[in-house]
Amino acid sequence: MTPAARLLVCLPLVAATTAAAAAQQRVERGWPLSGDHVRLWVPAARGTITIAGWDRDSVAVSGTVTGAGPLDGAGNGQVVKLGLQAPAGAPAGSVELQVRVPHRARVSVVGAGATIAVSGIDGWLDLEATTGDIRIDGSPEDVRAETLGGAIEILGGTARTRVKTVSGPITLRGAGVDVAATTLSGPIVVRAAGYQRGAAGIARGRFESVSGDIRFEGALGRGAVIELETQSGRIDARLPADVSADVNAVSIAGTIENRLTKAAPTRRPDGKGYALRFTAGTGDAAVTIRSFKGAVLLASRGTAVSTP
Repeated sequence: MTPAARLLVCLPLVAATTAAAAAQQRVERGWPLSGDHVRLWVPAARGTITIAGWDRDSVAVSGTVTGAGPLDGAGNGQVVKLGLQAPAGAPAGSVELQVRVPHRARVSVVGAGATIAVSGIDGWLDLEATTGDIRIDGSPEDVRAETLGGAIEILGGTARTRVKTVSGPITLRGAGVDVAATTLSGPIVVRAAGYQRGAAGIARGRFESVSGDIRFEGALGRGAVIELETQSGRIDARLPADVSADVNAVSIAGTIENRLTKAAPTRRPDGKGYALRFTAGTGDAAVTIRSFKGAVLLASRGTAVSTP
């Protein structure tokens, strides 16, 4: 190959490498924060936004933005705002961002396809995504999280939680004082354990789906109120063998199976479906299960039960 031919071959490679390097932007920014509000608007199609608490009165952002941007930011000491520019507001590009905020911060994130991962925040979280997953690890005071097709996972304890998906799965592990989860077709899995602000497991919980399955497993503290409701999904309630609770289950067109106690379901007075009511122990908690045409199962934790 002649020198001229070699040059013609190399030029596109050099141009592509230069374009790729120009498309990726390195981010290193910081702002003081004597207040507690941090707001992020990051409509990236892919990547991860990692938010972690630290013992400083400041916000620090590092990482990369590829195929979008720039990432703008501003702060006045009370509020720090970060925004990623995207063509016509549509999700674009990818991000790998690490955001450090004070533990006490009130954090709001509006995302798209990128995963939002939060840890070590004791304050308030308001998180939104379209297809991106949302993961929370820690004990924030208040959580609101919504995603359309992504998954939501919370590991730890919260005082108040409101989570919602359309088709994405919801997984909650830990304790909570006031917890609600809603989905259209995604499954909901709740594993209540530990203590949160003096309450064992989940003190008040409402878990709803249209067609998604619901599985509740874990402890019920004194005075706990748990509601499980679905249109056509399966409800699987796994409670402690020594649970103390009033249980009320209804399925209009489905079946009810009780492997927790000797109580048997009976036909409803109108002849439609089945009902099951019993009191275990002294009835310190209340569990209500409602299904239109999904199957309902009650069993003790650790019981091996085959499911369709």
